[in-house]
Amino acid sequence: MPGRNDRLLALLWLALCLLLAAALSFLLPRSQLNSSVLALLPQQNLGAAPPALQQGFMQRLDRQLVWLVSPGEQDDPQVAAWWLAQLRALPDLKQVQGDLDGQQQQQWGRFAWQHRNGLIDEVTRDRLQNGGEAQADWLLAQLFSAFSGVSSKELQGDPLMLVRGSQLALAQNAGRMTLHDGWLTVKDAQGQQWYFLHGELANNAFSMQQSHALVTRLSALEQQLKKPLAAGENC
Repeated sequence: MPGRNDRLLALLWLALCLLLAAALSFLLPRSQLNSSVLALLPQQNLGAAPPALQQGFMQRLDRQLVWLVSPGEQDDPQVAAWWLAQLRALPDLKQVQGDLDGQQQQQWGRFAWQHRNGLIDEVTRDRLQNGGEAQADWLLAQLFSAFSGVSSKELQGDPLMLVRGSQLALAQNAGRMTLHDGWLTVKDAQGQQWYFLHGELANNAFSMQQSHALVTRLSALEQQLKKPLAAGENC
């Protein structure tokens, strides 16, 4: 027969198990999972930047999201526009961007011109070495080329054509990425067009509960997107 002390220990153990189960049920939905790939890298810093600035940069980087949307065999930018509208309606996301209007493209051109010295690519740097004779030859080739489209306004604002050089380098490094109807797109091996969309998480990137809710909403939207696409392919 178990003694009184044994029964007391059993009750204490049962109470402890119930307490741990209650704590687990309370903390699990509020727990955070570090899904950042940066956590797998060795500890690094951003030079002499303050720790608070470094932490803010890392948190901003962890919130970034990118989508690739394809309308299928028949190209249709409205498919990407529909997905963009659905993403912007989600409260879990912010600063969702898709197509670039004329004003945004002008802002990018203005930024590239203002920071042209800092955006110089390695090829242009090599041409500027040894007195810049190679750069001068490249400038003449651009000026007399029938396909370069150099304007007098461009030459007046950027005599060394540093912006043109950096943009050409970006285009070469981008591979198959192009600007199509205001959208940044890329074609796969089957020739299908894929549209890039970008956004940020509005809340904590490491919250399991919020991440699960967002993934559930995105999965439902994905099914809505696939239905008309599948119907169009079967027609």
